[in-house]
Amino acid sequence: MPMNDLFSPTPAPGALPEVVSPRPAKGHNSTSIRGIFLLMLLAVMYIGKALLVPVVAAILLSFLLAPAVRWLSFLRIPRALCAMLILILTIGTLAGGIYLLAAPAQVWMQRLPDDLRHLEERFRSLRKPVDQVNAAAHQMEAMTTNHESGKQVVTLSAPSTFASHVMTTGGELLAGLAIVVITLFFLLASGNSILGRLVRMVPSLRADIDPSKLLMGSPHDGDSMMVIQDTERRVGLFLAITTLINASLAAVLTLAFWMVGLPNPLLWGVLAGALNFLPYIGPLIGIPLVAIVSLASFPSLGMALAPPLIYASIAFIEGNFITPYVMGKRLAMSPIAIFVWMAFWGWMWGAAGALIAVPMLVMVKEFCSRIDSLKSIATVIEP
Repeated sequence: MPMNDLFSPTPAPGALPEVVSPRPAKGHNSTSIRGIFLLMLLAVMYIGKALLVPVVAAILLSFLLAPAVRWLSFLRIPRALCAMLILILTIGTLAGGIYLLAAPAQVWMQRLPDDLRHLEERFRSLRKPVDQVNAAAHQMEAMTTNHESGKQVVTLSAPSTFASHVMTTGGELLAGLAIVVITLFFLLASGNSILGRLVRMVPSLRADIDPSKLLMGSPHDGDSMMVIQDTERRVGLFLAITTLINASLAAVLTLAFWMVGLPNPLLWGVLAGALNFLPYIGPLIGIPLVAIVSLASFPSLGMALAPPLIYASIAFIEGNFITPYVMGKRLAMSPIAIFVWMAFWGWMWGAAGALIAVPMLVMVKEFCSRIDSLKSIATVIEP
């Protein structure tokens, strides 16, 4: 008989045997906790989008404008004054652009009823078979419907909420813009002080510990502070290149639309450049819109097809040749990753989320490429 059986307690007669429940695996618990935490984080980000979207937009804009503030600070100008000057210049430029576009937009709004009438006349021949089918359907419905006499139907319509909806949306937009401006000013004025405090708060980010224990960075790449600053520079470079390319696209399309005689070429060229901040999706919105305007403006079909074809050709060249060449391999990303990422943030945060999704993806890629446990995510994002 084994020695363990000699010293093991003997159960009393009639007693039930002791059942030892298996302990859950440690890895299973950690995976469940991470999943719950991720779901809670997504819920908080969805609920708090009114605050988070302006803050994230301000952080991304600070990456774009920080080099200009640093350059002015080299002239021994106080950093807060540099941030204020850059903000005033940026807001003034945007306001000037809106002012220049206000007149063409007003002209287009005045022409809109005539253009719609012209467009309806052009497609009237295509609507005749559809109208005939609808008329036959109405006749059949009238023949099979029993009309009851002597009954009066009273319909109560709720008051229109369009005005209140516009006021609410306008208030939310103004509040979001105020948050962006204030947050952006403090980020630009503080420089790297907020970033330095964050690094000092997290032990795994500090450079005074063993380099092998750093969350980001290595003896080769530098400490975490250098990695974060390098990521900031790369995201700022991506935003600057994207803005320059889209501004050039707007200028080229404005000139092309003017040459073919499209009304309000500046309006549609700038709109095409703004929509190009949404990769792949922007041209899919802009090209049909320009096509509709062309069909309503030109008498012949050949002339009406020229502007959308020019738009599609230039957008194709820009998206497949110019942007990949200028961005280079370091900032290049997979098209499917960009599309899925934009769709996700568009679902989470609406149009604003889709607009800031690509710069956020660049930031995620740069951070993941510097963290050993997350390098596989950076590999998926790469083309």
